[in-house]
Order: sequence, then C-alpha cells, then structure tokens
Amino acid sequence: MIKLVNFLLLSKRIVNFDKNDIDQGNTPPKIYEICSCIRDIFCLSYSIRKNNNLFLYFVENHYMIKLIGSELRYLGSDERSQALLLNKAINLIQKRHENDWIYSTPGIYAKYYRNKNKLLDELAPDKFEEIIWIIDSKDTQKFRKITYLEKLHKQSKINNSLFIITLFKLEDDFPFLIKWRSSITNMKLFSTNQDKGKKPQDKILYFNFYLDSLEESDNLR
Repeated sequence: MIKLVNFLLLSKRIVNFDKNDIDQGNTPPKIYEICSCIRDIFCLSYSIRKNNNLFLYFVENHYMIKLIGSELRYLGSDERSQALLLNKAINLIQKRHENDWIYSTPGIYAKYYRNKNKLLDELAPDKFEEIIWIIDSKDTQKFRKITYLEKLHKQSKINNSLFIITLFKLEDDFPFLIKWRSSITNMKLFSTNQDKGKKPQDKILYFNFYLDSLEESDNLR
C-alpha cells in the first residue's frame, strides 16, 4: 500500500500578484499553472489526498512553500482558494527571510534558503526512499538510464519517494539538473509517454491516476 507521496515543483521565480488580481480574474499564467498543479496533487471530488505532500521551490528567490496533505484545512478545488493561500504564504516569506519553516495557514509553511545548496539538505537520501525526476519525453535523448513511468513500480520504491517536476524547460537551465544529479545519490530519471504529461499538471494527473490504479491492484490481491 502507498502511504505517502511527495512532490517537488521547481519554478524559476516568484510572480507577484495580489487579491485584486485574483478577484478580477487576472491571475498571472504562471500562478494559474501552479494552482492547477496544487489542485491535481491534492483535490479529489469531495476530499483532499491526505497522503500527498507538495514542496514548491522558487529557484531564483530561494523560497520554498510546503503543503502537507494531512494538515490542510482551507484548500478548495477552485483557483481562487488556491491562489489566495499561495499568495499569503509568499507574502509571509517575502517579509520574513527566515531559514526555518514559518506557519502560514493549516498545512502550509514557508521557508527561505540563504544558500541554494541548503536545499540539497532537504533532499538528503535519509529523508526519502528515492528521488525521481519526471522529465519531458523530448529531453530523454540528453540522458542515459531513462525509464518510462509505466515501469516505475517495478524498479523504484514509490512509498515516501520524492517526485520532481519542473515548471520551466530543462534546456533553459540544463546545468541545474547536472549539478543536482551529481549531488543527490538516490536520484532516478523517469519520463512519461510521448502523448502524456505535456504540461506539469498533466504529469501529475497521469501520475495520480497511475498510483490509484496500483492501489486498486493491491486491494484486489
């Protein structure tokens, strides 16, 4: 049985917005994309996926927003709810550059990393069973030892693993991945099928569907 799944979304930078933008339907496209990812990670028809956690890291700002599924109270399935909660956490960490987790709302925390390398401490091998980077199919030719997601359960430990998805093109910042791969010993690279997972939120939808199917298979045994 899959008890805990962690996601790390990597975004290049903070996009500033406020409540008026949200109320007037002017949510920035990047924030809308992040909200879509949040919704697909946590929101079921009438409940929250309590076994999912999300780490949202803004690379250039050194900010991390953490959402813990088992603690979330106010997260709704609508974009406005997600954007308001995200905006509150971002405003909090912009005002208080603290390198410890700051409470924002139930299940949502924010943290500032004074050094980019400190983020690697959060990805230490003893914290996650495995770290799995899900890349676009068009990027697979750049790497060796790529495995497709359909074979994930045969080659990796899904429970308490960390799945990384980027919200920017790898070719825009390719050395970033090379550095991480050399620093994280338990990282694997996986890709979705050519016709699936074109957008970050599509990867998450496909991945959650895949996990749900594994759960159903386990329950039938």
